[in-house]
Amino acid sequence: MNPATGKKQISIVSRYVNRKRYQDDRTARLESPLSDETLKYRSRWATVEEFMRRGGDCEDYATTKYYLLRRLGFSTDQLRIVVTYDKHERGYHAVLAVRLDTEEEPQVLLVESDNTIKRGSRHRFRFIYSINEESIWDHEAKPASAAGTQPASLNKETSA
Repeated sequence: MNPATGKKQISIVSRYVNRKRYQDDRTARLESPLSDETLKYRSRWATVEEFMRRGGDCEDYATTKYYLLRRLGFSTDQLRIVVTYDKHERGYHAVLAVRLDTEEEPQVLLVESDNTIKRGSRHRFRFIYSINEESIWDHEAKPASAAGTQPASLNKETSA
């Protein structure tokens, strides 16, 4: 995929998804479809259909962008939902990471729910884990061969 075309697609998908209402689900109530009781849950990941109907929070934005970019032809190797600890907000946060290979070097873009797309900067975030439909990567685990160093960001070699 041409990196310029890829960046344009990422930008369009991000703007489209970010128009949906941000709705924090840290503590929410849901009517049970099986009974008359009201269920209480914390941090529920919505399906794409649920998100498009009623909005959602950071992981729902990331999941929806992931799905739409996959439908546009991005590979699973290029996309990961990354759960981070946001050092500025002092809380957990999810973003979509997209890897675009340019002629010069690979580039990782962090696609946020606030209409920003950052170039793979980790200064604000401590990566906890990342996922896609094929695997999960634990960014806090220390590789045995490199104890005391930070795991490489978004490299297949850190796959669990």
